[in-house]
Amino acid sequence: MCIKNLYLLIFISFFCVVTRAQKIVELQKNTSHYELTGDEIFFIEDATCRLTIEDILANKLNEFKAITGKKINNGFSLSNYWFIVKFKNNQESMLKRFIEINRPNLDNIELYELINRHEYKLISKTGDNYKFKDRPINHRNFIFQINFYAGEERTFLLMVNNGGEQFHFSINLWSEKSLNKRDYFEQYFFGMYFGIILFVLIFNIFLFFSLKEALNIYYVLYILSLGLLQMSLNGHAFEILWPENTYMANRANPLFASTGVLFLLLFAIDFLRLKKYAPKSYKIFNIFKYVILICAVFSIIPGKFFYLFSVWGINAFTLLLNIFILPVSYQVIKKGFYAARIFFTAFVVLVLSVFAFILNNFGILPSNIITGYGLQFGSAIEVIMLSLAIVQRIKQFRDDSIQKLKEINILKQKDNEILEIKVKERMATILEQKEIIEKNNLKITDSITYAKRIQSAILPGPEEMQKLLKQSFVFYLPKDIVSGDFYFVEPVRTNSGKELISFVVGDCTGHGVPGGFLTMLCSSFLKQSLTQYEVNSPGQALDFVNKSLKNHLKQTHPDIILRDGMDAAFCVLDKNEMKLYYAGANRSLIIVRNNQLTEIKPDKQSIGASDDIRPFTDHCIPIQHNDMIYLTSDGYADQFGGTDGKKFKNSALKKLFVEISELKINEQETILKQRFFDWKKNREQIDDVCVLGVRI
Repeated sequence: MCIKNLYLLIFISFFCVVTRAQKIVELQKNTSHYELTGDEIFFIEDATCRLTIEDILANKLNEFKAITGKKINNGFSLSNYWFIVKFKNNQESMLKRFIEINRPNLDNIELYELINRHEYKLISKTGDNYKFKDRPINHRNFIFQINFYAGEERTFLLMVNNGGEQFHFSINLWSEKSLNKRDYFEQYFFGMYFGIILFVLIFNIFLFFSLKEALNIYYVLYILSLGLLQMSLNGHAFEILWPENTYMANRANPLFASTGVLFLLLFAIDFLRLKKYAPKSYKIFNIFKYVILICAVFSIIPGKFFYLFSVWGINAFTLLLNIFILPVSYQVIKKGFYAARIFFTAFVVLVLSVFAFILNNFGILPSNIITGYGLQFGSAIEVIMLSLAIVQRIKQFRDDSIQKLKEINILKQKDNEILEIKVKERMATILEQKEIIEKNNLKITDSITYAKRIQSAILPGPEEMQKLLKQSFVFYLPKDIVSGDFYFVEPVRTNSGKELISFVVGDCTGHGVPGGFLTMLCSSFLKQSLTQYEVNSPGQALDFVNKSLKNHLKQTHPDIILRDGMDAAFCVLDKNEMKLYYAGANRSLIIVRNNQLTEIKPDKQSIGASDDIRPFTDHCIPIQHNDMIYLTSDGYADQFGGTDGKKFKNSALKKLFVEISELKINEQETILKQRFFDWKKNREQIDDVCVLGVRI
């Protein structure tokens, strides 16, 4: 109801506009020109545009022809036109009067007063080729003040050129009071007209931001172009928007006419859904679209050819478009798209007004209220009705959508009834399967939990750790129930009878049950290596495990290719000689002494997974009391977390080792755990974690 009331208000305003326009016409009819001699104006055409006023006075005065009335209309013309106008004051007092050239877009105007057949006086040179401030009177039309003494008769010579645009104007002689009264009614008329345009523009901008459809932005740009075109045609744009820019004053009419027709065409293609309802017309209109775009581009390119092409082209193609649009929209209506009815009516009004305007431009129709103000009337009615058409189109789409939704709901209800029967049948089966799955899952979970107990049994307990390595800690956090990481601490007796301590951190391929199987194998092979007579170093121990793992997994069989293996850091501690023996398979040895970190790099090969079998390298490192030794799997450094969800990284872990190296063993373990959980937060743990720390 609110929108209907607003449109009712606009139609009432439109009625007022028509009333004011009629008042303006009446005022113009009643302008007193005080014995416009013979009620005629005399003119001559200069097609060469080379004649000067001296040439006219010397050779051409006898060639002037009479024009009845005050209105001149010569269509599109490049010529200079010279006019002779005579005024006589029949009253006994001096009169102040204003000669008005009632056409704001004329390019060049020269007004002379003839003193006798050979003498003249220049009164003013003006037009769109001069800045607005250079006009003799600050007005959108061209106005010249003339004072007439009692009984005085004066003759004026007027040269006018419009550079190829529509050549039509009227000559009026006003009293100051009549001119002010006419301007009052005219400004009221244009104020109401542009108020309607502005309201419809704002309304459709609101629709665009609400619906986000290209249709609405086309219409918004059309209304904007139409408003600027009307401002340019009536002189308001030059007066208000670009008074210093004579180039824009000359090019604004074809530019905004072209963009207005272009966006109206795009709107019509989208609104009428021509691609669906009229595919042949859709192809033709698409060709029109590019031609009109060329007119718009040519209108701003310097040069006479481009200017004339845009002026004459846009008028011609607008005429063609108006011829085609009505039968096309009627065809769409017949195919059931009823929102096109308002569109059709709007274009009937617009076409009539545009036809009158363009035929007036070509000089076929005379200048009057219909041709003078018809374009404003027609365009105002058209933009209102097209806005209503957009609302009607939205309503039709909504009604169609509601109807389709009802049909879908009916089908959905039937499908739901059938589905409900099938669901009940399936539920019985699913519940039965669920019970089976839960039982099997319970069995599997129990088995995995028991596997964890077995795995835990092979790991050294706290008492054994304290017995062999008094100052040590282990941060051990499996990802799943069973872990792919493991550690062990074992005493070692050499062939010479020396007592040593071995400790290892291993990281087997994968995690969970597969990783758990490998930890069992690898842990077993490592412990076997400690009893082998030929194994006398950590590197030889890793070689033994590598060979044993390949044999057991049949990695050398040509038909079986497995990539399972283990990364490990293997250390043997000789407390008597204060030496640490180390070999590594992709896992480094970290030593922190006096807050200085030393990293012993491993061999870049995994145990059991490398095709190129090379002996592992042994390292002998002198150690000191209070040194901190760290062995770790890759789970801690690879954990994602923090504010950006990135990896913790080895560099950050090394920095953390340096920070905590001077703390007590139990404090180091606590900080490592806390830092890990603070980093991970609510993210999933991606791998098993194992960190072993030993203080010498």
